[in-house]
Amino acid sequence: MTRTHVSIPIEIWNLSELHPNERVLLAEVSSFEANGKPCFIDNGHLAELLMVPERTARHYVSNLVNLGYLERGVAKIGRYNGRILTLARQNLATAAAKSCHDRGKNLPHTKSSTKSTTKSSTKEVVWPFNSDQFMNAWKEWEADRRERRIKPYTTRGLQTALHRLQQISQDNEHTATQIIAQSIANGWQGLFPLRSERQQQHDRPRGKDITPDDLARLVAKRYGPRFPPAHQ
Repeated sequence: MTRTHVSIPIEIWNLSELHPNERVLLAEVSSFEANGKPCFIDNGHLAELLMVPERTARHYVSNLVNLGYLERGVAKIGRYNGRILTLARQNLATAAAKSCHDRGKNLPHTKSSTKSTTKSSTKEVVWPFNSDQFMNAWKEWEADRRERRIKPYTTRGLQTALHRLQQISQDNEHTATQIIAQSIANGWQGLFPLRSERQQQHDRPRGKDITPDDLARLVAKRYGPRFPPAHQ
């Protein structure tokens, strides 16, 4: 049966410091418990639910366990024991209440605080797209870079990368998310224009027709963007 939506309980939704996918994962465990069923750990199922690689799904689970929102356990699967996930409901309720309280304290109450907020926001990063879909894709990109131990973006580097992404996607949000997915799938360190399989076949020179730029491009394709072409 195809799933049409995911219901997120309010105490989980209020954990605004979590990645959206981590909140969806908590909601999935909650739905199993609401139906009186154990939530067995299946990284393949979680990866499919969140539309991320399995290693990213494992990272989400580990992070939630470390934060005290999830607990690992064991339950019977027929004659065998299987690992399950359960919600640490007391920790979730305490964290959700604190998150709501903190958001209330941070709301501007005077003109002076509004001016301060406006002034500080001028130094923040300007995002080319602000939908949940794009922001989730970008967080996946940053998580993938961290897992591969790539140096994180500086504020200036982040703004430059976003500006380049906007250019190579021709200001199209769907194309931008595909570019991000392409770099994650290929293990690239940077973001590059989409290339169809047919284009790649036609762009591959052979024999005496190969130029130094062609060779650099072929090396970049095989080993990643650490070997960029000499000329664009």
